[in-house]
Order: sequence, then structure tokens, then C-alpha cells
Amino acid sequence: MPTIAELQAYIAATKAPASARNYSAVLQRFADYAGDGELCYDRLTPEFVAGFGNYLLSEGLTPASAGLFQRCLRALLKDTAPADRLPQVKAAFAAVSSRNIGASTSLGAEALRTIATADLTAYPSLDRIRQAYMYAIYSGGATLGLMQTDFPEARTLQQQQILRQFRRRHDEELAAYVGRLSAESYRSGLRAIGAQLGIEPDIDKTTEADNYVEAARSIGIAPERIAATMAVSNAYSAQVSGADKVTARQRQAARQRVAHALFDLRPRWYALRVYRRTAAELAEELQAEAEECGVAELETFVAPEPVVRPGMPQPSGSAMIQRLLFVHTHEANIIDIKRRLGAGVHLYSYRDGGRPAHIPDADMKLFMLLADAARDTIQYHFPEEGEDAADRYRPGMRARVKAGPFTGLAGVIGRSKDSYKVVLRIETLGGAVITADLPAEFIEPE
Repeated sequence: MPTIAELQAYIAATKAPASARNYSAVLQRFADYAGDGELCYDRLTPEFVAGFGNYLLSEGLTPASAGLFQRCLRALLKDTAPADRLPQVKAAFAAVSSRNIGASTSLGAEALRTIATADLTAYPSLDRIRQAYMYAIYSGGATLGLMQTDFPEARTLQQQQILRQFRRRHDEELAAYVGRLSAESYRSGLRAIGAQLGIEPDIDKTTEADNYVEAARSIGIAPERIAATMAVSNAYSAQVSGADKVTARQRQAARQRVAHALFDLRPRWYALRVYRRTAAELAEELQAEAEECGVAELETFVAPEPVVRPGMPQPSGSAMIQRLLFVHTHEANIIDIKRRLGAGVHLYSYRDGGRPAHIPDADMKLFMLLADAARDTIQYHFPEEGEDAADRYRPGMRARVKAGPFTGLAGVIGRSKDSYKVVLRIETLGGAVITADLPAEFIEPE
């Protein structure tokens, strides 16, 4: 079989400049996929060609472009293959359609996140349609007609939440509502939601399947797993090979990943700075609301006041830490809490994008341990703007917690007689540093 260099020379000698650039781009993609400077005919099988199509899709090409690349490669190999190899080339590309795939219009993943997290409770009719639409997206891009004939099972946490919320807000099952919803009302409702939220293009001019694909592609899910989780076929699934080899467990994991990318229900620790009441009072209020609404995924933590030794000054940063409430919940819920409380709280967020900043579980567990077991030595250092409090502390000897519910946590440095100095940096709080002496019996050197 010709080498890449020989095929490039053939392209330069036989194609017009514009066509040569296109063919060269195709050949370069194929060389990247094949990982070989020489294209061996022994590898040229239908599965290999189908894999090339999947590779192109995973690299971000549209189904239309992936199909065009496959057709260009087929034409190139047919032109250069010896007569005895032509049947093999034709057989390898037999499944590649000669028809152009039409371009599809879809919403971006960010637009779907906006719809998924929007608060439309002030517009009950739109809220019902929004919930039905997101249930369809989480179902793999199901159409309204499919939802009406065979209502999808709730396979993701997001779908389960929608069913609970719909029942509580509207005193009706979502399946019953969808069953009597007309296509005209559904589409006009989607147009109104788009106008209300400032989403372009018009939601009703896109398909649920295309939008599901776009969301899945944005987080790097493999093409065959995207196709395997789709509720209906479209141009993308028609271009993909190998979906039938995806296991049920892989399908479930992929669909849940898409759902979390649009509406993250994984519980994490977030920090709120409380202004108009104490952190303990707000914690009690949030816990009561969670119980009333049947929200199980909410936990709060308020650091206990540090112990002040006789004759010693108030520990550094203790006033600030008493204004902080730590909440263990999912992202959409913490956003809703901030929305309801408004200026009464500050939600610590990432500088880029403004999404709520979560504290890693390991850091939070170690902080909770220090706040409980080292209250008489704990110090809090909240840097001023532009200051890096962690610069004062340099790691020396590391150790690991060996007892209790925090067994396995690391991040302990330095030793002083019968205790270890712990230094914990929490990026979410602006790089705040927490230091304390932990009794030696709690830990062991690494």
C-alpha cells in the first residue's frame, strides 16, 4: 500500500490546489488515526473504516464532515489501489454512504444548562414544559411522541428529581401531563422559554436528539456510547459504529455523566459567608427547609468557636470563621439558596465563569477534624487581596491520619514534641490557611 508521502505526492500531482488541500487534510487525519506512515491493506477492513469515522467524531467533526472525509479517503484509495486490491477497498467502504448528511442545528451545552437550572416557578405552564423537556433530554433526546407512547424510566438522578418536583409543585404525575400535551403547545412553550431565557437558536427549531448529542460531545463521551444512549436515531447515530457493543452499565454511566454536566446533583461542600444572622441560625433554617421539602442531600457545618486559653488573645481569624456556613449539597441547590437569600449571604465562586466553588471532600474532612480535635490551637489565616497566606508555611514532614472517621487523610507537616503541626489550605476561601496542633496519637508519619 502507498505510504503517506506517496499519497501526498499523488494528490499534489493530480488535484487542483483547493481540492489538494482538502484531500491532504483528510489524509493527515487518517494518518493520525492509523498511527503509521504506511497504510497497510491488511488493516483496511469495514471495522477499521468505521473506527475512522468514530475517531473523526470524537475529534469534534460534525457527522456531515466525518462522512465527507470518509468519502474522500475512499476516492483516494480507489484511485491509487492496484486492480487486485479494488474489491477490498470497495468492501471496506461499503457502509459509507455516498449521500451528503444535512447539517443539523443544536443548542450548545451552556444553553441546555441554562434551561435545566432556570427558575420558572413564576410561570407554572412554562415550568411544566421545561421539566418535560429536560426529562426528554436526560432520556437520551426523546421526542414528545416517544414520551407519550412509551414514557421513559427515570434512570438518572436528575429524572428522579424532576418526577418528585413535578408531583409536589403541580399535584400531578409528569407522565400524565405529557400524555395530554399537544405538540403545538409543547413547541410554543419551548419558544416562550427560549425568549424568556434569551436562548438562541429557537429551542423548537432544534431536536432533542441533536441537543443531547451536543451535550454529550462537550464532555468528551465516546461516539459509540453517545449513540448507544440515544432514544431516537439521527444523523450522528447513523454515522457511528459500535454502539451495539456498549454494555448496559456503560450506557447508564454515560447518560448520568451527561445529566450531571447539565444539572450537577453530586453533593459537594460549598461555603457561604453570612451577613444578617449567625451561621448557626441559617444552618438551622436550611435544615428545616430541607426536611419540609424532602431534600435528603443537604448537610451543614459551622466551625465551633476556638478555645481561648487564659491570658491568650482571641485566635487569629476566629471572627471570620464564625461568619462561614459550610453546606453539603448539589450545585443547583446551593445556587437556589443563594438566589433566595440574596445579599444576606456571599457564595464563594470560581473567578472564571462564576460557578460555585466547591471544597474537596478530603480538605473539608480534615478541616472538620481540626475544628473538633484541635480547638485550643487552631488558627485561621484569611489573606488580604493579593496576599498568599500559604507562603508562610512550607511543607516539611508529611503525615497521615490513622484513626477515626478521617483515617487516610494527609496534609500534616512538622512535629513538635507530642503533636504535629497541621497546615491546610482551602483554595475556595481565597487560599485561606488553617493551622493547628494535632495530638500525635491521631497520626503516623508517611
